[in-house]
Amino acid sequence: MIRVALDALGGDLGYTTRLHGALDAVKSNKDIHITVTGDHDQIEKALRQECFFACRDRFSIFHAPDSFPMDETPSKILRFGQSTSLYQSIQLVKDHTCDAIVSAGNTGAQMAASLFLLGRITGISRPGIAIPFPTNKGVCTLLDAGAHLDSKPQNLLEYAIMGSTYHSLMFSCPTPNVAIINNGSEPSKGNCLTKASYKLLSEHLPETFRGYIEGRDLFQGDIQVMVCDGFVGNVILKTVEGSMQFIKEFFKEEIGSSLKHKMGGMLLKDSFSSLKQTLDYREYGGSPLLGVKEISIICHGSSDRLAIKNAILQSAKLHQLHFIQKLTPVS
Repeated sequence: MIRVALDALGGDLGYTTRLHGALDAVKSNKDIHITVTGDHDQIEKALRQECFFACRDRFSIFHAPDSFPMDETPSKILRFGQSTSLYQSIQLVKDHTCDAIVSAGNTGAQMAASLFLLGRITGISRPGIAIPFPTNKGVCTLLDAGAHLDSKPQNLLEYAIMGSTYHSLMFSCPTPNVAIINNGSEPSKGNCLTKASYKLLSEHLPETFRGYIEGRDLFQGDIQVMVCDGFVGNVILKTVEGSMQFIKEFFKEEIGSSLKHKMGGMLLKDSFSSLKQTLDYREYGGSPLLGVKEISIICHGSSDRLAIKNAILQSAKLHQLHFIQKLTPVS
């Protein structure tokens, strides 16, 4: 049985959204059991709905009635947030009551509490957030997406190693190609970080390191693992999200502007739907915090039912594949 701790109070949407996402997950994988952290009475009331009856034994409740605010300083969770659902969800994993934690709450707080409670894997100096990134040839993995804004070359090497293991397991790619995101493809280009990282990755990953990748080539799909500092990664992530929203609103307005455009939109409807699904973060669920000793999945604050379902399924898959053990050096 795979035991997943679900932070019911974290996120922008109501806790019932997360419960229904969890319901979809347990229906998809009969080996998953969910421990929901939050207000016991509210959760119990929700689980009494008819749709939960057949799967009620797959849910348990851990009473943690306080929520950690989305706009609060992340470090405060360590001093004042021990009673929150987010902190207690991670505590359940530390105590080995659960095998993974899934939350759509305060990202910084989840990182801080995961690092403090779960600890770093031996040999990893800084954990990183890995995000599935859509390309013309499938999915690649980008990290760091915002865990640490200032990185050192050693951090990028660690991201490359962890990202390769993660991508290989999640997407059945035995030897993923690795590249550093840079402002040019030539080895002579870049800043101090990318130049030093280039040398380091060339020495340690001679068979899979492919040098630099420019921003315009991120969607080509020739590289499966793209590494950068958290500042660059987060800017890329937010730019892609904003671009997709712009494209969606642009075509919606254009298609409705004339009969000709409406007819064209109808012909391209399936193509638009396919593109939307490919770029939809909900299809991948959440982003693992790579480098801590247990599975900690960070979800978008606005994660809906589908996103929560897929985040839980991702956590279960990582546990089944012994992901943490494969990242941890043998002592």
